[in-house]
Amino acid sequence: MKGRIKILLGIIVFIQLSGSAQIQQHSGKQTRTMAVHDDKAQWDKADSLNKAGLPAQALEIVNNIADNSLTGNNMPVYLKAVLYQVMLKSQFEPDYLLRFIAETENALQKKPEPSKQFMHSILAELYWKYYSENQYKIFDRTRLPEGIEEDMQLWDAAAFIRAISGHFTASLANDELLKNTNLKDYDVLLETEPHSKQYRPTLYDFLASRALEFYNSHQAGIAIPQMPFQLNDAAYFDDAATFTALELTSTDTLSFVYQGTRIYQQLLAWRLSRPDTLAFVDAELHRLEFVRQHSALPGVDSLYLNALLRLEKEYTQHPAAADILFAIASAYADENSPEIYPGYVSGSGQSVTGDLVKAHLYCEKAIQKFPNTLGAKNCSVLKQQIESVSINFQLPETVIPGKAFPLYLQFKNSDTVWFKII
Repeated sequence: MKGRIKILLGIIVFIQLSGSAQIQQHSGKQTRTMAVHDDKAQWDKADSLNKAGLPAQALEIVNNIADNSLTGNNMPVYLKAVLYQVMLKSQFEPDYLLRFIAETENALQKKPEPSKQFMHSILAELYWKYYSENQYKIFDRTRLPEGIEEDMQLWDAAAFIRAISGHFTASLANDELLKNTNLKDYDVLLETEPHSKQYRPTLYDFLASRALEFYNSHQAGIAIPQMPFQLNDAAYFDDAATFTALELTSTDTLSFVYQGTRIYQQLLAWRLSRPDTLAFVDAELHRLEFVRQHSALPGVDSLYLNALLRLEKEYTQHPAAADILFAIASAYADENSPEIYPGYVSGSGQSVTGDLVKAHLYCEKAIQKFPNTLGAKNCSVLKQQIESVSINFQLPETVIPGKAFPLYLQFKNSDTVWFKII
């Protein structure tokens, strides 16, 4: 599967972006690039000191790298140093996160774009880290009126959520600049695979996907308002053009689902106007999965599967279809999907999910039609899982001596099962 974009505190940033080795996409407008110089010898020295259990000494070297890169306007290297500073300070400074957030906030406005947007994204995650580690204290606090939130140690949960959402929103400000900034400029921060930037070719794609991954993976942890934002309309599963035109009206603006939906609309509206088919299909697949995960509509699995089938028909001759076929196969192979509601049952009366035969067929289709794509490789893995032999049985926790008791036996890809009860 395509790697997720992460900033992991405790190590240097590792951002994994998988991609297909087949498709070379080209935008009509070239994104700008910059020359980035990184002093490997100094980084190696800092790494050696850190591994030797001397983070304070390593920090001195990293601080020097940060100062030099800032003086030379080498912002990608400066950001790398900032992330390394967080990791090192976490090992020996008490309350390092509080101080680091405050220092970064104070210095943020002086930083040039688009690195400022990158720092907003980092700050959002740092705020969440502090919030997550201190929830037991934060939940006991009285809710503060907006506008008097100077001391972060007094913030309630809603204040943290406002700060996090505000920084993710700010990370996508001046989107035209971000859309015309090549992600290659930030390679010193990224761990990439060959051709990975076909999925995230620009800084805008990257920062948007970071925000979306966050909103999809976490819960705000605040009181649910009287009228929460909900994905309660089947139109959210419609094609991208229809989805981006939907009007989002809600007072529940702190909802992570609301924020994620808003960003997906902006990302897909832009991607629809671009020739980068692989990047568009990737964003669209993530959008549909996001809606599926957060919608409580009856028959949500059928709505999701029908949307995938529609998308596959649209791109059936394009190698990007391999990713769609993998999503379809995964949906059919999902034995844990909720039961299909009335009106969403196939003609045979069987659930439209949990069908390993159909999943296998779609895997075969991707492998045969687009053999060297990432989607086909993922399908090969799923196909092996489907074809694997498995045997499982369950017994009741208690049985009555001398009485018959049920035995639940489940097996796959085996026509004969031998077992002996002693």
